[in-house]
Amino acid sequence: TSSPFKTLQHNKMWLILVLFGAAILGGVHSQEASSVRTSDSCVFVLPHFTGEGGSQCLKYDLRVLANDATIYQRKDSYPDTYLIAAPCRTIPLPQSQCVNASCPLLRADASMFQLYQKNGCISCGSPTTAKAVFLDPANPALGLKIAEGDGDACPAVPSPRTMAYRLVCNTSASPTAGPELLVQQGAEDGYVVTWQTPYACPQLISSDECAAAAGPRPTEPQLTWQDMEIGVIIHYNMATADGSQGCDALKNPPSPSIFRPSSTNFTAQWAQSMVDLGAKYAVYVAKHNCGFTTWPTKAALPAINFTYRYGVMQSPYQRDIVADFVRDVRARGVRPGFYYSVVTNSYMRVESGSVHPTAPVGPNQVNLTQEQYDDIVVQQVAELWANYGPLAEIWFDGGYQSTLKDRLSALIAQLQPTAVAFGGYGVAQNPVRWCGTEAGSAEYPNWSTGTGNGGDPDSPVWCPAEVDTTLQNLDQWFYHPIVGLRSLAELKNVYQTSVGRNGNMLLDFAPAPSGLLPADAVARYKQFGDWIRACYGTPVASSQGLGVNISIVLNGTAVDRAVIREDQVFGERIRAYRILGRTGTTWTTIATGSAVGNKRIEVFSSVVRVDELLLTITAATALPAVLLFAAYSPTNC
Repeated sequence: TSSPFKTLQHNKMWLILVLFGAAILGGVHSQEASSVRTSDSCVFVLPHFTGEGGSQCLKYDLRVLANDATIYQRKDSYPDTYLIAAPCRTIPLPQSQCVNASCPLLRADASMFQLYQKNGCISCGSPTTAKAVFLDPANPALGLKIAEGDGDACPAVPSPRTMAYRLVCNTSASPTAGPELLVQQGAEDGYVVTWQTPYACPQLISSDECAAAAGPRPTEPQLTWQDMEIGVIIHYNMATADGSQGCDALKNPPSPSIFRPSSTNFTAQWAQSMVDLGAKYAVYVAKHNCGFTTWPTKAALPAINFTYRYGVMQSPYQRDIVADFVRDVRARGVRPGFYYSVVTNSYMRVESGSVHPTAPVGPNQVNLTQEQYDDIVVQQVAELWANYGPLAEIWFDGGYQSTLKDRLSALIAQLQPTAVAFGGYGVAQNPVRWCGTEAGSAEYPNWSTGTGNGGDPDSPVWCPAEVDTTLQNLDQWFYHPIVGLRSLAELKNVYQTSVGRNGNMLLDFAPAPSGLLPADAVARYKQFGDWIRACYGTPVASSQGLGVNISIVLNGTAVDRAVIREDQVFGERIRAYRILGRTGTTWTTIATGSAVGNKRIEVFSSVVRVDELLLTITAATALPAVLLFAAYSPTNC
């Protein structure tokens, strides 16, 4: 599969610079980047700009220092006494010396305790918050500073205590010398402990180790999925025929006889609307909460003479809708995926992943054990994952029960190794996460890493966000005849706060009982797609490159928005940016932000006319690779 690094991938010098590291160039001044602590708990790797586009990574290995279990006692100028642990270590709360503690809720352990007055004490710093920077960005050989927060705050100390280890590279110092005698107070770092040690002398590391230290990277399927940006999810199942939004797990589901599509080519219509919208992938709800399967499942339990008999083959339609869907979307260049509700099945009386053996058994329900239900799930997902070719995405709505984790994980790895899995963290090698809302807007910042709603820039887990939302009003996923459709103006905002906030937009398709999408929905999908193409199809000007300053020349042309894309082949490196406009010799800040990822859309507060637009990366974990910086005219937006 080709890399989305596009034209940059052919410039070998640029590629070597990116892999080797980590330069952060701010104007004519070098700027230090955030450190990365490796899996070894006291090894720090820092990128450093060396001039003329060159860069290197330096490693500070403090593990020997961290093995020192000595509790050092030092003074300050008052003098108060301090109990100090080696970097990356903590010491337990000194109960005997904190009898009359000033803070009623002291930390159980800390990097340092300040003892003062009559047996009062305050904890200062925790290694869980440690951030390392160079003592002098111009001369990394001097050593590094490790700043820590999360100390105690109490009525006498209104803000949490902070501290910093000032670790000075000194090859002549004794490895067991400990910190200097005087603890100093500084406005920025709180309390400063200076430590002369040979372990603060940096090592130049290899390009591979440097690149790895810059943070996690996506798998190829995750990268491809993020690059697709727009998908759809099709809710056409028993709830459509029933006129509901899904079955109650423990109530008798509707009879298969009411599922009566009146068209036989509706999946082709779906596929055309996907193209009109600009969708690159489509997730079909093959089985929703009722338990109704839209393919001819052969799931069975021979030991008890049970065959799954609640699906399209028990309805008057008797056609493999899944196969029709896959055929028609692939014919239009759209990649298919499947939603299968693992944790809810009304036909089998399953709620939240658990069979309810004491619930009444209706005429369209069966009575099985948990183990038997789990076996049926495995058989059915295996049918979907094995019989319809490679999938773009697998959807776990509501997750999966722990009893199935190992079996599902093995099946995905065997049958769909290149599919991403929504809600699949812990069970799939290509997980993606929910954004936390169905309104259509992702939080900002929204990072590609982390498993929470907005992600986490410091997480080692690559798990980008999907933003699922409805076209119909009132959060209606299945067809509703009277709620109406969201306006184009609202959909514009959805696009700009989903795709434009480093998320994939997953827009609902809700076909009518006939199987066809209503005419007004078909028109709205095309109207929305036409707007996306008109507004964001052709920029006024664009650029790309490596480094922290990327500019485009506008010569006074009116623009009102910009798009930034990061080449995530190398991970998500950008942590903060500014967009500035130049008129003559005057620069003005137009926008600021943090997360970029696959795509960040900045809609300016007003139309601007400037000679030049400049993207400046103000914080990054390594040398930024900007895939696109583009400005757009308000004319078509």
